[in-house]
Order: sequence, then C-alpha cells, then structure tokens
Amino acid sequence: LRRLEGAWQWAVAAIVVTVTFTWLLLTYGVPAGAKYVAFAIPEDINDVLRSDSLAMLDRVLFDASELPDESKHRLERLFAEIQETDNAFSNYELEFRASNIGANAFAVPGGIVIMTDEMVEIAANDDELSAVLAHEVGHLYNRHLLRMLLQNSASALIIAGLIGDLSSITSLSAAVPTVLMQTKYSRDFEIEADAFAFRFLESKGINSNVLSELLQRIEGASHND
Repeated sequence: LRRLEGAWQWAVAAIVVTVTFTWLLLTYGVPAGAKYVAFAIPEDINDVLRSDSLAMLDRVLFDASELPDESKHRLERLFAEIQETDNAFSNYELEFRASNIGANAFAVPGGIVIMTDEMVEIAANDDELSAVLAHEVGHLYNRHLLRMLLQNSASALIIAGLIGDLSSITSLSAAVPTVLMQTKYSRDFEIEADAFAFRFLESKGINSNVLSELLQRIEGASHND
C-alpha cells in the first residue's frame, strides 16, 4: 500500500480510469438504462403516471380550455387520424388546456398530448395542427419525456433497473412541470419526433414544411412580445 501511495503514476491512472468510467456511464449507460426502464413499465403504472402528471400540470401550468366544441371536435378528428396508423396509439389521449406560456403542445408521460388554446389560435390551418399533433405523438411513442425524467433521477432509475420496483417511477410525476419548462429535448429526441411527424404528413400528402413554418411563426410572435 505504501508503495502504491507513493507512485504518482498509479494515482494519475486511477483518476483517468475514474473520469473515463464516469463519462461513459453518464453518456451511454444512463441513457441506455433509462430507455430500457421506460419501455418496461407495465400499463397499470403507466396509467398512474399519466393521471398524476396531468394533475400536477393542471395545478402548476394550465387553466381550463376555452376552445369552442367545434374546434375541439376538429382536433380530435385530426388526432384520430394519427391514432389509426398504429394500434400502439389507441390508448393515447388528447387534452385541451389554456396556458400563460404561449403557443405550445406537450407530450405527457403515460400517453397524453396537451394542445393549448394558444397553439390552435396561431396555427394557420389543420395541416399545421396535424404536424404538431404528430410531432408530440412521436415524443410519446419514443417515451422521450419519461426517459429524460429517469436520466435526471438516478435513484429512481437504479431502483427500477436493479430491483425491478417500477412503482417508484410514479413519484417522477412531480418533476414533470419542471422538466417540461426548463429542459429541452435533446437533438436526437427532436429528430426522432420530427421523423415520425414527417412520415405521417407524407402519408397524408401534406408538405412537411408546415411544421417549420408554424415554429417560425411562433418564434416570431414570442420575439414581438
């Protein structure tokens, strides 16, 4: 031990190994573990996560929607067209909310897409709204927000991954508003959601540019504010 303590080369090597291992774990291990756990969640826990997350968002971010019933029914038809493309989407739900954070839409863990009144108002046509809905369904299908929550909560990820106690994941619903507001999806996640939306738009004969045009309009409106 005395010889090892006096050998600075070994100390440096230990530091390098530790830093390298930590970097590999955070860069590859944690995201891979989060993805595995996110897709292993059973439906009953998924249901609890969905209801708890929505309740938390309603408490913190949203008010009741003021959209007329006609607009809601039109959006529900657009959403149903996306659901029809895959049986995996049959349990997804569309919710409407008013918001003070501007035009936006959200994919809530467990299978909910929230469309804000402000997003509906700024959209020029149904094609743009279909693009937004498809983009959010792409986030749901790939469980992007849940994976982000797991990556940000090492304790929940370790418990779920090592001992199989997936019920601990429901506690992550309390962090949903914070993650949605303060954390952007990674570039890879956005590319996956965009790719899903583009495939859907193409299947409907809709130009994929409608999504970027809407996003540019939203950005311009935020700058004007």
